[in-house]
Amino acid sequence: MKIKHLLFATCFALLSVSCTRETLGSRTASEGTGTILLSVIPDGITTKATSPDITALSHETRIEKVDIYVFESSGLLNLHHQTDKISEAIPLSVTTGDKEIWAVLNGPTLGGIVRVSDLKEAIISLQDNQATPSGGTFTMAGSNTCKVTASGTAACNITAERFVARVRLTKVDVRLPVSYGSVTFPYVMLTNVVADQRLDGGKGQGVWYNKKGRTESGAIIDGTSSAKAQAEAVTFYAWNKHVNNNTTVDLTGEPMYFYGFDNPATQDKTDAYGAFLEEPTRLVVAATISGRTYYYPVTIPGLARNKAYEVQLTITGLGSDDPDVIPQRGDASATVIVKSWGEGAVINETI
Repeated sequence: MKIKHLLFATCFALLSVSCTRETLGSRTASEGTGTILLSVIPDGITTKATSPDITALSHETRIEKVDIYVFESSGLLNLHHQTDKISEAIPLSVTTGDKEIWAVLNGPTLGGIVRVSDLKEAIISLQDNQATPSGGTFTMAGSNTCKVTASGTAACNITAERFVARVRLTKVDVRLPVSYGSVTFPYVMLTNVVADQRLDGGKGQGVWYNKKGRTESGAIIDGTSSAKAQAEAVTFYAWNKHVNNNTTVDLTGEPMYFYGFDNPATQDKTDAYGAFLEEPTRLVVAATISGRTYYYPVTIPGLARNKAYEVQLTITGLGSDDPDVIPQRGDASATVIVKSWGEGAVINETI
């Protein structure tokens, strides 16, 4: 059985221009062909819970490129199609039979994809997922299966989900004893951030950013040139907010958005020598009170992909001297509201 290798060698990087590559599992002289009419839908960070729906922001839905992979039932790659337009259905001419189709939006440049396992095991990095209103994108992916018949057309829909979760500080309530006076909040950061992930959603190679609120050299992150956060655009926010005591600060209009990959950790784990193994992701609010910096880390256990977490913090006493140490009980309390497509969940945490 003779296999034809077809390759469009040149693909121009212009809007609405696409290229298609056929490989190993591609059509043979004895096989029929059919068409897959593929619709790709980027999923918004939305919820049907009782709390208000979350509308995905423009930078969270930005699409710059789309890679479509069609695999045979044997797992071999049949077709790789690249485009930057998903506003209408994409027709794909393929051989007949059962197919597994993957859509990867804003993904890394991948080489050597021969089998579906190669794609699933490919690693994406948070360093490449730093979308902000001024630029950048988030990787999204999804898959589906369909059966293609000779001269037939098989409709296939794929919902592509983001790999990141969104964390946001939405309210701070300052209720300190009168003797402490006003508070300045210099910055807020996301710590213990999982920074790599497989394309099939599986665990990556164990890369963490901002472990315990520190740089790789061990300095406490504070945004200065020698103590910057990793993936700073999505894990650090310079706030510099001065707040009087007995004041509630509503942050719904503040563009304070943080992003990180799936982190299933629910408690701190170390090895036999006390070295970091894993910790839950934490949103850490730094506060300057009476000339001294205190930290209010809010633990988010089991941070999950494509969900949105809204944090409301109440400060009633001095925080911790360390961004990874929970303050004494009663010094602060936090409510974490989790929003997704199913039921909303509320985590109440006294810290």
